[in-house]
Amino acid sequence: MKYLKILFGCLLCFLGKEGISQQHLSKTWSISTGIVFNAKGGNATIHYHLNSFDELRLNFYGISQTYFLPSSEIGFPLKTNSLSLEFSKGYKFRRLKKATSYFGMGFFWGKEKFKNNELPANNLFGISTFHETEYAPFNWGALFTRFNMLIPLSFNKSKILRLTFGTRFYF
Repeated sequence: MKYLKILFGCLLCFLGKEGISQQHLSKTWSISTGIVFNAKGGNATIHYHLNSFDELRLNFYGISQTYFLPSSEIGFPLKTNSLSLEFSKGYKFRRLKKATSYFGMGFFWGKEKFKNNELPANNLFGISTFHETEYAPFNWGALFTRFNMLIPLSFNKSKILRLTFGTRFYF
């Protein structure tokens, strides 16, 4: 909750400022961190800008959730870590000069394991798709909302839909 308050505070501070979003230079880097709202956990992403709006992303998610057995009220703590390599295409809004929208797709790999359980970890792999909307109040930083959907090609128990809010920094 503390992270959310800081995020909204930054948004309110910079909403009234004039200016356009960051320049999106080619062959530069950015990094983003965020919190996952529909599970406990976080996200970290390294972005490499191929040109003004196209990116290659290396994305890490670490989440914890409670998994309920089918037709039962017994819940077990489930820890999931996943890594994905994605390509994204960015689009600039004409009227909202500080906002950018990204659509992307890639592949993910990961492991899920029940905490305090002797069962082996379950390997995950599949296709990752996402939509991200970014608001950039200043040239070196932005706030984003990302909706990520995983299409697993293996059996999984963890959530496949992830809603992430966070900050992104350009360097």
